[in-house]
Amino acid sequence: MRILIIKSSALGDILQSFPALAHLRTIYPDAEIDWVAESTYTDLLKAHPEVAEVIAISTRKWRKNIFRFSTWREILQVRRRLKAQSYDKVYDLQGNIKSAFFTWWARSKEKIGFDYKSVPEKPNLLATRRRVSVPADLPIQERYLRLVGAPSYVPSVVHLNLTPEEEAKLSALIPLVRPCYMVAMSSKWPNKQPTVDTLKGLLQKLPAHLLLIYSSPQEKMVADELHKLFPKSSRVIGDLSIPLWQALMRHVDLVLAVDSAALHLCALTKTPSFSLFGPTNPKVYKPCGDQHQYVQGPCPYGRTFVRRCPVLRTCPTGACVHNISADQIVAKLESR
Repeated sequence: MRILIIKSSALGDILQSFPALAHLRTIYPDAEIDWVAESTYTDLLKAHPEVAEVIAISTRKWRKNIFRFSTWREILQVRRRLKAQSYDKVYDLQGNIKSAFFTWWARSKEKIGFDYKSVPEKPNLLATRRRVSVPADLPIQERYLRLVGAPSYVPSVVHLNLTPEEEAKLSALIPLVRPCYMVAMSSKWPNKQPTVDTLKGLLQKLPAHLLLIYSSPQEKMVADELHKLFPKSSRVIGDLSIPLWQALMRHVDLVLAVDSAALHLCALTKTPSFSLFGPTNPKVYKPCGDQHQYVQGPCPYGRTFVRRCPVLRTCPTGACVHNISADQIVAKLESR
């Protein structure tokens, strides 16, 4: 038995599809499971103990250089690679036009994807042969699980493989002071994250040692600023690979996050989380389970949505999240 999963991006969505992979492993224990993903996520998927082979694509680079010979050579290499292997089942978890090409090229009689009402982009229907109805308001993890045939949510704890170098780094990072909270409340979308002043007020009220995580120069500036307020009870940590980040999560008592990769990575551990939501629906994007709690700021403009606010990226105020006070967060934290 050989299975192909097509879920090319983004990081949070790939992490939330891992329970679907766990379900496939349960019902097909001897199957070899391959994965099509953007090259950015190759190392992550190679670290997953259940993934046999990663087929890397670079669609963003291809679009920018569409008239170059090297681009078409890479595309044809991927096409040949997919056609060279016969798959018993192909699952298109992406459901868009881009993924339709790879689903179409894959050699299999059984190609499963979303149905007309569920698929994100309708042309994807041309590439699949069996289509599954998945309600739009289901949690993301359950959407992927429903597509691969799971009757309900299946908790999934994944230990991503560490290299020897990552193992050595982990030993030096494991906190010695408890309780210890990991703070990863940044997002590439400013309207998803709290203000720095809110963070300062929140962290002052937390009776715990703090691991302040960053993954960009801008996030490091904020982490350094927060560390100056709590030099004896906090530590700034960055440049973590995804497997190392997840391994460190297993050694803290709580992960504080927003709707971002940190939250979805935490969902694959036994560590509880507390998250802030605003322009996305926590019923859809929050990790399943009572150990994962949240607070959501209301929209002052009366907008409603099923999954994401239509002005998530363009709202000039981000008031739904930016207006959440430190006291509100602490009150919800203490009521967990």
